[in-house]
Amino acid sequence: MPNVLAVDGRPSILAMIVDMLQESSYAVNTASDGAEALEWMREHPTGVILLDLELPLEREFLARLRHGSSWAGIPIVGMTTHPLDSPASRLRPPTLLIKPFRRADLEQALRRALAPQIH
Repeated sequence: MPNVLAVDGRPSILAMIVDMLQESSYAVNTASDGAEALEWMREHPTGVILLDLELPLEREFLARLRHGSSWAGIPIVGMTTHPLDSPASRLRPPTLLIKPFRRADLEQALRRALAPQIH
């Protein structure tokens, strides 16, 4: 299973994600914001990113990931509570996960995000 980096400003959400994914044999690491995530990614391989689209500065983080970086190919699963009426909807990554979610929803979102990489 690829390494998952979960980025969310709420420790309770990160703990829930870790619990859900460890039960499914994913290796999970966490960051509380984009800066911490970038620091982690400089030192560790990352297979997929779970990103809270409502975090402050998530736009800058997404821009760095998508344009001109060695991380441009890493799939992103965006997490949001407001799928249609928030600024996050304009930044929508290809895979979107609506909070609150169940483990089955999370696993399905990860499979969709990783599908192009699976041969």
